Amino acid sequence: MPISLPPISRRRFLHGAAALAGTTALPQVAWAMQDDERPDPHRLVLFSDTHIDQSRATLGGNQRVNVYDLFARCIREAMAGRKPAYALVCGDCALDIGRTRDYEQFLNLAARMLEQGVPVHCVLGNHDNTENFFEAGVARRPEAPPVTNKHVTVVETARANWVLLDSLQETSVVPGRLGEPQIDWLAQTLDDLDDKPVNLMVHHNFDWTQRDGSNWGLRDADAFFEVVSPARKVKSIFFGHSHNWQHSQRDDGLYLINLPPTGYVFDRARPNGWVDCHQKTDGLDLRLNCCNRRHGQHRERVEIEYR
Repeated sequence: MPISLPPISRRRFLHGAAALAGTTALPQVAWAMQDDERPDPHRLVLFSDTHIDQSRATLGGNQRVNVYDLFARCIREAMAGRKPAYALVCGDCALDIGRTRDYEQFLNLAARMLEQGVPVHCVLGNHDNTENFFEAGVARRPEAPPVTNKHVTVVETARANWVLLDSLQETSVVPGRLGEPQIDWLAQTLDDLDDKPVNLMVHHNFDWTQRDGSNWGLRDADAFFEVVSPARKVKSIFFGHSHNWQHSQRDDGLYLINLPPTGYVFDRARPNGWVDCHQKTDGLDLRLNCCNRRHGQHRERVEIEYR
């Protein structure tokens, strides 16, 4: 559950971050606020592939875009109006190899949400580094992790449970893997959760075969779907990694939502940006917000009806 703290200045918040690193989960902080300032309990904002570097001036991707400025813009837009209940980041928080100072810069941006009472939860991607992620204080280092060497989280909302998984196999190794212990944990967690709908988030996609036949996605996707496909409370799976906004529905009724990057894209024609997620009792209402507002898919709406 979020930790409640009184309002605090941005300077004091960031100054205290170093002392809290590795012990208190900064992304779970929620400031005290008046009733009319409380966030919309049914709204989440979704980001992916932020690729933040220790330097604010770093340019990423073939397009040489400023990844810091783009994520800052996405946050600013997402925080306009009534605030969301949570912000979720779908992996590759760091640009390349997940240095501690990269995560400190990431926290500098996340603070813009935290200080407005919006908890931030992150999954890990192939450009992240677990040790540095915890060392910088992006999440609490659990004394007894549910899955050894994996960062997993359950975010409970009024209308759905969100289970955040860890597909990081090794930093800078492109494919991902959940591993048998995490898949077993997921199966047990799904059994233990209440009957509310469940949405999953994992960094890696499930089918990304290269010309040489190598799979750049989730290596144990088959074992993953053996668990989630028959679990009727699971409704959708959100992922990133391929920097490509798209959505589809499997034959078993599960929705697959590939989130766009906030930073650079692999294909210049594809959008970057963030997704506004409104939870309904029987589904999700998604809205794509492109960094380039003239993009043909800006404000594209996707309605998910739970299976």
